[in-house]
Amino acid sequence: MPDSKERIRNATTGIVVKEQHLLMVREDWPRPDTFFLPGGGQQPGETLSECAVIKKGTVAVTERARA
Repeated sequence: MPDSKERIRNATTGIVVKEQHLLMVREDWPRPDTFFLPGGGQQPGETLSECAVIKKGTVAVTERARA
């Protein structure tokens, strides 16, 4: 059983490719110039589709239906 201080939280990660370029997020944590795929944790009341929308910067990517 998890410790009562532990909290489980859903998260999403997005893969964005445009003209053979992959969108990555650069952070200085845990080390300088660390790169991650964009994503984030799900907030209370937010659907996973809403969570998958990139909210930082000028990029807005929404879920696309699979063919």
